Amino acid sequence: MSNFDPQLILIRLFTRLGKRGFRPGVGKYLAAIAAMEDGYGNTPEELRSTLRLLWCQSRDELVLFEPLWEEVWEEVLREQQIQLAQASPTKAPQPRPENEIMEDSNSIIDTSKPIAPPENLENLPKKESQLDFVPVRAPKVTTIEGEGSELQQDFPISRRYMAYSWRRLRRLIPLGVLDVLDVEATVSAVAKQGFYLKPIYRQREINRTHLLLFVDREGSMIPFHRFVRNLVDAALEESGIEQVNVFYFRNVFEDSVFCDEYLTKFIALKPIETTQAVLADCDRDTIVMIVSDAGAARGHDSFERFHASTEFLFALRQEVDTIIWLNPLPQERWRNTSAAKIAYFVPMYPLDPEGLGAAIDLARGQTTSRQR
Repeated sequence: MSNFDPQLILIRLFTRLGKRGFRPGVGKYLAAIAAMEDGYGNTPEELRSTLRLLWCQSRDELVLFEPLWEEVWEEVLREQQIQLAQASPTKAPQPRPENEIMEDSNSIIDTSKPIAPPENLENLPKKESQLDFVPVRAPKVTTIEGEGSELQQDFPISRRYMAYSWRRLRRLIPLGVLDVLDVEATVSAVAKQGFYLKPIYRQREINRTHLLLFVDREGSMIPFHRFVRNLVDAALEESGIEQVNVFYFRNVFEDSVFCDEYLTKFIALKPIETTQAVLADCDRDTIVMIVSDAGAARGHDSFERFHASTEFLFALRQEVDTIIWLNPLPQERWRNTSAAKIAYFVPMYPLDPEGLGAAIDLARGQTTSRQR
């Protein structure tokens, strides 16, 4: 195949496996990308063998992998044939002469003689389904996408660590009546007066943090959907943050974003007169985090994507002070892509334990580093 694109096959196969209940996980997806970069996948057979070794750890997974590989491979071949046909149309097939058709129809097969088996039958290659396969571990039976699933171990960050990280994102403001005992102030007053008169109370502190998340969906972000969904759910359900708003976009930013992860309900970015908008409730203390690969997953360096991203960042900068970009790809994958250029305009961190921790520290004002 002249135009062999392993990235296209990898993404399609990963998506089809996920829809059939076999989810290798983001960790193994990144391992497959690293293997291809090292030269293990330059041909279809090499890519197939590499993915089988990395993703299939039981006979059941292998049985599910094989037909989906054939399905994706035939689909890619069919698309390439259509492209070649459109580029250079072939001549119509010439009809066969009638005398050849008559000869074929009059030919008689002699069934009186037994058909001899082929020689060296033992040396013929076996079918792949008949190959000996020793599973590395027992097949996984847990297919529900819930917390505590065995699939969690394939993620760079666990759901527990995500929740812990979000809980560190706090902006405490005293609010309400004086109903919390201030031990330090009480002891200080007793030491100053020489006797105990009355306890000293202070206001209860409330976490008034406003977190605004923009999440990239579909396209090259498909392999990270479940991983990023855990990050969003941890912020919404387990962070203790007072206000968390989540909006979605596809590849590039436009004047509007979407309210749901299926990209069906859109909302304007900035208010027009009295219309509802994303930035209507924001102030300078709002923390904005963008979750996107920024073109690093496919190694693209697109000027259109870079231009749209910088315009969007400029619009956000007019409303908020803290903007942080979380990239699910490791930092070495940003080179020569749009992500490397965007990282010059906004702090960008890889979505791993160290990167998420550094991003939270920056949001709390504890560091001035722009990158890890």
